[in-house]
Amino acid sequence: MSKTKILVAVALINIVVIAGIVNELGFGNEEVDTSTIVTAKLTISYSNAGDNDTLTFESITTTESTVFGLLMAASSEGNYEVMTTNDGQGITVTDILVNDCDDCEKEEGYSWQYTLNGFYSDIAPNRNIITNDDVVEWIYTNEI
Repeated sequence: MSKTKILVAVALINIVVIAGIVNELGFGNEEVDTSTIVTAKLTISYSNAGDNDTLTFESITTTESTVFGLLMAASSEGNYEVMTTNDGQGITVTDILVNDCDDCEKEEGYSWQYTLNGFYSDIAPNRNIITNDDVVEWIYTNEI
C-alpha cells in the first residue's frame, strides 16, 4: 500500500472520529427541547434585603422545562417582573423586580445568579433543562 493511500485512510478515519465526537457532544445543535411539562421548587433571594428577602414557591409547574421557564411561570404568582438581555448565546437575567419589597434594591457589584439543585451553573437559564422535583434558587449576590 502506498504512503498516499495510508495518509488518505488515516485522514478519513480521523474525520469520522471527530464527526462522531461533535455529534455526541451536541455541538452545532442550536435547538434545545424545552417542551416537557415539569413541576419544581423555586426560591428567589435578595441577599442584601434584610429579613424580607426571600420568595419561595414549593411547587411550580411550567410548560417550558428550563430554569428560566420556571422563573417566568412563577412570576404571575410571585408578583415580580423579570428583566433580561439576550446576547445570542442565551438569556441573562439582569433584574428581578419584586413588588412590595422596599429593601430589594439594585446595588453595585451585585448580580443575579442561579443554582440548580444546589450547584451554580454557567449555562444560560433558558438552555438549562430541569426535571420534576428539581430545586432552582435565584440569588442576588456579590459573591460570584
